Amino acid sequence: MRTYTFILIYAIIILIPQTAQCSEGSIDGWEYINFTYNFKRHPKWSIGGYFEHHNSQYKHFESCFTRFTVGFSPISWLKTTMSYDILRSSHHWINRIVPEATGTLSICNVKIALRERFLYTWCPAKSQQSHELRSRIKAQYHIPKTRFSPYLASELFTTDARWTKIRYYVGTNYQINKHLNIDWYYLYHVFKNSDSKHILGLGLNINI
Repeated sequence: MRTYTFILIYAIIILIPQTAQCSEGSIDGWEYINFTYNFKRHPKWSIGGYFEHHNSQYKHFESCFTRFTVGFSPISWLKTTMSYDILRSSHHWINRIVPEATGTLSICNVKIALRERFLYTWCPAKSQQSHELRSRIKAQYHIPKTRFSPYLASELFTTDARWTKIRYYVGTNYQINKHLNIDWYYLYHVFKNSDSKHILGLGLNINI
């Protein structure tokens, strides 16, 4: 019961309009809920749902998207997924097909993961299509006898073999129980042709 109450409170927090007032040049906010169900009879397969909300300087809505995912792990250290995204920006609805593959190396309490994610995007209102490759490397350490697992990550965005953005993450996961963990992070978002952004993120991961 406590688990469901916590999930409900968190969902309300990220779905309500952002109305807090902040000074110019302050940090943007990203919040997400991620759900994964692993089939007991077919443990290599999983399904998932994901919702992420972006707000600008905690003043007004910027964008949000919902993702539906099917996952398959052919071997223990490799997971592949195929996802469909519905994204709402301040002006248009956008669709994305997102195949990805993640390889993970575990050494004692350290995990190093390399993820390759391809995004094919189309916007019916504008009759526009685009594609993008995102390559992320993440190093995470579980602190013994605690529920904390801090991490560092870097993600490179490329289009037509040219980089367009880079994301640098520092954060930590906190394991509430075997089904729930919270993700807190700071993200420095570098753009090739525009100003960089500072972002604070909060996520809730649900695994069943």
